[in-house]
Amino acid sequence: MKPIPRPIVILIVGLSMVALLLKGFANYLEQSYSSSYTSDSIQVSKDDGKFIKQLNARPAAIQIEGKSVQFKEIWLEHRTQHVYILFLFKTVKKLGNYHLCFRLDQPIPSSYEFKGVGNEYQFAGPAPGVYWYPVEPPIAAYQIDLYKTANEMPNTKVGEVQFS
Repeated sequence: MKPIPRPIVILIVGLSMVALLLKGFANYLEQSYSSSYTSDSIQVSKDDGKFIKQLNARPAAIQIEGKSVQFKEIWLEHRTQHVYILFLFKTVKKLGNYHLCFRLDQPIPSSYEFKGVGNEYQFAGPAPGVYWYPVEPPIAAYQIDLYKTANEMPNTKVGEVQFS
């Protein structure tokens, strides 16, 4: 069997090192620019070791523009951040407070927003229809309100949901 020519070996090693550096740089950027991240489902939260408990919604659906929007999943999880060891190996670091997360069967229109926990507005999650709030400490029940927003007039409350 013929040995691999030296220029080919150098090319393969060089390309591997460039790929490794690019991956490390991408991981560094993710860690630098993301203060925390939210799971997009209960299963992902469990897989990442941040799941605390599942909650229920009352009512289980809200009416938005004549359509019923269902709460599919509601959960409480630890607020975490991706941390990379040697910028290559990802691990999850718990940051000490919590996220109240919920998944709807469809995203809400941009003219609506939830407000509640700590009088804060919701944040869009990592997938369509997923929303979260920062909370601390975890309590037995939460209430959020749904508002229709308008540029010219005050926001109008159109519904409320209890999570417990």
